[in-house]
Amino acid sequence: MTHNQLVRTISDDEFVYWVAYFEMSPTLEQRLNLHFARLMAQIVNVLRGKKKPSPPKKFLVDFVKEAMKPRATKKQRSASMMSRLRDHAIAQGAKLITRGD
Repeated sequence: MTHNQLVRTISDDEFVYWVAYFEMSPTLEQRLNLHFARLMAQIVNVLRGKKKPSPPKKFLVDFVKEAMKPRATKKQRSASMMSRLRDHAIAQGAKLITRGD
């Protein structure tokens, strides 16, 4: 249904009802976030033994906060990846050749 068809066919009362309904009901993304947070908390709590349990709230993703984070540039991502690869190679006993050798 297009926007124009919707405007012609829905009454003001019905529109207000649906707005209220969607404001009260969590979105699919919010529900999935909560389900995965509960699952992660269960897994962590089973594996941690007798330590203090972690609440599901600890595993919720704040989508607004994530969206506001500055994004790394392609150059920064490349430098980070190369740094991790270098560290991994050193940890495995590789001898790195530096420029000028």
